Amino acid sequence: MAYRYLLFAPHLLLQSPFLAALLDAAAATVANGERESSKSALTLLCLLLARPVIITSLQHQGQPVVSSLLLAAAGKAPRDLLRPIATALHHLILIPDLHPHLPNWLVTALRSPDFQKGVPEAVGEGELQLFCELLLRQPSLPRPRFEALVVDFAAICRSEGTVDALLGYQM
Repeated sequence: MAYRYLLFAPHLLLQSPFLAALLDAAAATVANGERESSKSALTLLCLLLARPVIITSLQHQGQPVVSSLLLAAAGKAPRDLLRPIATALHHLILIPDLHPHLPNWLVTALRSPDFQKGVPEAVGEGELQLFCELLLRQPSLPRPRFEALVVDFAAICRSEGTVDALLGYQM
């Protein structure tokens, strides 16, 4: 229903006092790992993140959204949802008003116990720091390259790739 409001009456949804709860619910759903509900929540998040009015809510709800997206990418979400997860992260990175908050949100998410327990030992502090630097690079990577970065990082977290994959994005 929120999706329909966003399409047909966005002003009602974006000015609703329930927007923060909706963001929390979407973030939690993305991280649950169930294909269809995660896909729907990602679609809603991407549509919300494309709206400039969402910035005020994101300044307060951004941490759970970033944490859920990274946790889902690291192993909870099905592989076919990695590109939509990367798209949602890219939308966040492109919002200038969130730039002061993003480094802290990323570090908090990547150092959380939930994230750390699912990541192989090969992913150390240096690799996490490099990933953050690459995500926050200004100007931002073009969307296809940004998505490839997130997919490669997810493969590393899922023990399907090596940390060497991140080195190619430094150039």
